[in-house]
Amino acid sequence: MPIYKRKLVKKFNVVVSEGGKRSRRTQLFDPSHEHAASAIPLPIPLTDSTDEPMIDSAPDIDYDSAFCKKKQQRFEYWTDIQSKLLHTHIEEMCPASNVCRMCGISVPEIIFCIDCGPSAYYCSECNTKIHDIVVFHSPQIWKGEFYVPLLMKNIFSRFDEHNCGTEYMSTIYAVDVKGSQHLCSVQLCRCEDTTTTLMRYRLWPSSPQKPRIAFDLRFMELLTVLLLESHLPAKSFCDAIDHLQTDFIPYSENFPKNIYRAVVGDCLREYVFHRSSLKSRYMISPSTFGRECPICLKEPPIISFDANFGLVHKSSSGDGHGKSSSRHNNFLFVDPGQFKNFVDDYNVDKESVGQDCSNFQAGNVLRSKLKNKKLDVKGLFGSICKHDLPYLFIDMEEGERLAFAVFVLERLVEDSTNDDKIIAMYDIACMLHKHLKKNKRDDILAKVSFAVPVFHSFAHNMQCQLNYGQRFVEETGTTDGEGIERLWSYLRRFKSITKEMSYDNRSDLLTESLLHHSDKVISNIGKRLFVKLSKAEQVVQDTPLKSTEEQDMACRLLEEWKAEAVVTKIDFTANERFIECIHKIKEKRQELVQSELDVSIRNQKQIDIVSLTKDLKRIRGVDEHLKRQGENMSFECSDIRNQLDRIFDKRKLSSLLKLKTLAVERQYIGSLMKKYADGQALGVRLGKQFSKNFVKMERELEILNSHSKVLYTFNNISSPASELYEDLKKSSLNDCQQLKAQSFAAFKHAKFEIESSKQEITKLHHYLLNQQKTVTEYIETSKQQLNSSKYHRGLSQYYFKIINKIYEILCNSKPCFDSIGISIDAMLSDHRKIVNQGQSFISPIPNDEILEEIEFSTQIEDCIEDLNEGSDDDEDNL
Repeated sequence: MPIYKRKLVKKFNVVVSEGGKRSRRTQLFDPSHEHAASAIPLPIPLTDSTDEPMIDSAPDIDYDSAFCKKKQQRFEYWTDIQSKLLHTHIEEMCPASNVCRMCGISVPEIIFCIDCGPSAYYCSECNTKIHDIVVFHSPQIWKGEFYVPLLMKNIFSRFDEHNCGTEYMSTIYAVDVKGSQHLCSVQLCRCEDTTTTLMRYRLWPSSPQKPRIAFDLRFMELLTVLLLESHLPAKSFCDAIDHLQTDFIPYSENFPKNIYRAVVGDCLREYVFHRSSLKSRYMISPSTFGRECPICLKEPPIISFDANFGLVHKSSSGDGHGKSSSRHNNFLFVDPGQFKNFVDDYNVDKESVGQDCSNFQAGNVLRSKLKNKKLDVKGLFGSICKHDLPYLFIDMEEGERLAFAVFVLERLVEDSTNDDKIIAMYDIACMLHKHLKKNKRDDILAKVSFAVPVFHSFAHNMQCQLNYGQRFVEETGTTDGEGIERLWSYLRRFKSITKEMSYDNRSDLLTESLLHHSDKVISNIGKRLFVKLSKAEQVVQDTPLKSTEEQDMACRLLEEWKAEAVVTKIDFTANERFIECIHKIKEKRQELVQSELDVSIRNQKQIDIVSLTKDLKRIRGVDEHLKRQGENMSFECSDIRNQLDRIFDKRKLSSLLKLKTLAVERQYIGSLMKKYADGQALGVRLGKQFSKNFVKMERELEILNSHSKVLYTFNNISSPASELYEDLKKSSLNDCQQLKAQSFAAFKHAKFEIESSKQEITKLHHYLLNQQKTVTEYIETSKQQLNSSKYHRGLSQYYFKIINKIYEILCNSKPCFDSIGISIDAMLSDHRKIVNQGQSFISPIPNDEILEEIEFSTQIEDCIEDLNEGSDDDEDNL
């Protein structure tokens, strides 16, 4: 089947709107079509008022390149073998031989077992001997024209030294790893629970008492991993198993039970809890992987928190065994009753803390973002440490509040045992800081400093970015603070599962998911530290501030920039507010009267009488309020004009100060926009912030013109170097000076990150050594008791699996240890000797014998290229 080479060419059209705004439209067209030649438009010239160059079309793809030829050749190879693969598949549906592979006897009705392997052909006697020991296999017997299922006896019996005299046989349905059901005979005894005996057979019971169906542990493990890693619900997993295709006829009796009904609910939840208990070993050792950060332990120096409004819970799903009956005993989740008591007793100032610095609306103390009565949980508020490991989580029953962050900070300050400063990173950290100041929470303010994460900082104004932005806050290094968002991207995909679960099961599943996420983070924590250290060293190496003098100058520029960003507020006295209010009332009344008398003016200017009336009532209310406050005010009517002039001058000065701040912010955002492409997320966010800055400047310009005799245009106020701002006695930093200040801040953060990363790598090494030492002591203790009980013999293997996990982390962290001169080669070598003890039993095929069967020339080269380009091919095929 030939491949038709199509060359798609980009076509650009420039469209000019009535307001003079130009936009570019892109189209792809195929010149291979017959009508394409006549459809190619000529380039549209731009207007004379622009100096932009003409836009060239996209570069053509070279379809004669070696890569394109190879792709075409590979496609042709697949096309050639399609019919061969189909023919071979059908051919192998019959027995390849009638000779038993065990005894060599030729029988007409040969038995084939696909579970044993592709060459597993047995006679009846050999098949019985093998499958008396091996269970969960489905052999098929050849009847001359087709295979017929062969019913096998699946018997589970104990082979240990247990002998209580109360043994009996029972029948149970068992589900293997492929989801097939088997009728099994299991040996039980009355001195032990049925569920415990089933665990000895590596079967997981579907119910805690008298289970009639059990699952192979490999089935439960596969289901759990797909749930935690791929967010696959149990219902979808069971439905997928029902559609597994085989070449053989199944027993209709093999599907008597509903697997989903048996595994869903407590059965699956208990297994997931059982699995995490084994992995984290917290029931054996107090210090475990996944339940604490190897570097921060219980005292994170940097904590990030945020809310997720996608992880909701329906009230109709119920509470299960109760909101406080989680299997993990609120290990990561706060008890709902405890937090409710905190919120009820929390005394806050309900006045606004100011929202000028952010366009987010999640931080208001009184406002609830979700008011759906069908939900008893409106979202999840979470916190993580510097290394993206979970710290504390709270179910939000009334929407996001600042009280959530205050509760986490209180818990963090109470648990802290050192005097080091804690950095709290929050997308509205500026509002949280003002909130704590207003409520005089000196206990928290003395211990915590605040920062806004990198991505969210671009939604704040320049003053907020310089005071709270991560790039300018001390001791944050290169920690971006967006780890909580990366965690949400993982947890968010559980929303369709958790909202339908009971409350306690939801809490357990989210806790298990967090532990699973922690396990992956800890496994790669060394690699992440090495990457951060390498990037920080690269920043220090590439900094344009080479000399100490340049760094000192940039430091002064940064301090001047921060001082300049402080907005000077002009206060008005009660008399001034009163006089200004009277003047506004007079103006509004005149407009209202004019609009009532002259209908044509009202229609032309579209004056909303209703709006003016409401505005008039509001001003009258303020008027009465000011009168009550200023009962002792005294002023002469002849002096009102002079006082109004002074008020207008102050209003003009206030507008100029705000416009100067907005102009500097506009310059700063414009410099940042040059670093990012239009399609990037940061570029989009910066573009929105730039547009909002423009709207604010236009709004403030109207206020300035209303109090000024001269009408100013946007060009007069857009630049911080405008002559209009010369009388403000404040100098502005130009783009070059701002760039130097940013370079110094990045240089300073990189230097801090290098030192902190080295300390964290050392802490990680000590932690792993202590874990290795602790587990080794457990192994030595279990060795002394190997002959005492079967349990201690099992502990030896269990501890060895934990040692393997520790050495896996050590191996992954080797580059970061080598970067600071810590050698772990001897430890890894000793562990490899232990692991490779059984490798002598394996006799690999000599490489020479393999190479003799491979034709050289292009085939070897194709194999190598396939290995190098396998991932790219997979993406192309998808």
